[in-house]
Amino acid sequence: MPAPLPHPFLHVSARARRGALLALAPLAIGVLLLLSSLDASLRTPASPNGIVSFELAGDSDRASRMLEAWGDQGRRSADRSLRLDFLFLAAYAPGLALLCGAASDRTRAVHARLARAGALLAWGQLAAGALDAVENLALLRVLGGSSADAWPALAAACAWPKFALVAAGLVYLATSGVLRLRGLAAS
Repeated sequence: MPAPLPHPFLHVSARARRGALLALAPLAIGVLLLLSSLDASLRTPASPNGIVSFELAGDSDRASRMLEAWGDQGRRSADRSLRLDFLFLAAYAPGLALLCGAASDRTRAVHARLARAGALLAWGQLAAGALDAVENLALLRVLGGSSADAWPALAAACAWPKFALVAAGLVYLATSGVLRLRGLAAS
């Protein structure tokens, strides 16, 4: 059997991890609520999913149509949203990584594969945060007036794996939570 993959917080005390989660969770929730309120003004026929549509635009033509539909006020909202997202990613990425690491620790004795997946996904959440940061920087370039296709393409190339990593982490947490409730994982 291969050696267990360590998660990024293996050598951090349980108390420090709990403290970090207690600080990160309300920050992530609070910023998410602010982002949601900014996003409401960004939902148009050109961007039915608000800022997410912009993140996934992939080329300058689609991105330009969104910017045009948003107008000056929408662009300011998008700018605020992207800048605020740096704070959000600084909270959600390590928060989800901490949770995946904790779930990995809980399942290590009973489900070695599930524990390895949790450790890998803990690292994946940190990677998602890095991808989110690059995506935001690329989109800020688009908002700043760059018409180069490279920036929307880079943003989309970062957004897709970011969403996949976060979704995989959430599915892992739900799965390990169900197993724990069923008594199948170590306490």
